[in-house]
Amino acid sequence: MLPTRYSANTNKKTILLIDDDKSVHLSLRMVFDSKKFRIIYADSCDAAARKFNLGLKCDIIILDIMMPGASGIDCLDKLMGMKIKAPILVLSALDSYRPCRAAFKKGAADYLAKPFQTDELLDTVNELLAPRRRKKVGR
Repeated sequence: MLPTRYSANTNKKTILLIDDDKSVHLSLRMVFDSKKFRIIYADSCDAAARKFNLGLKCDIIILDIMMPGASGIDCLDKLMGMKIKAPILVLSALDSYRPCRAAFKKGAADYLAKPFQTDELLDTVNELLAPRRRKKVGR
């Protein structure tokens, strides 16, 4: 049976945030809760995979590149292997084009460098959720 917290809610778009930093989770929860989004948090790629195996459906995934254990790039591989159709927005504080390029090669839909402005994040998420863009992103 599907856990209640993963039940469909047609009024809000669901965002899965995969980031080991709980302060990022709290900050983004404040941003998105006020914008009619629902945030589900996973502190690792394995935690995210378990949520999907329990029946989680999400509209978009926000994924940090730098995490202990499996990196965001490793996580992209895992999510693509699971045939997850939600667009994946990658975040990184790394000052290099290599993680960005690697993320796109692995299937990321977009990439934002930290620090970013709240409006920039919201605009990117809304763009990725737009119907015309989703057709290009899904597998």
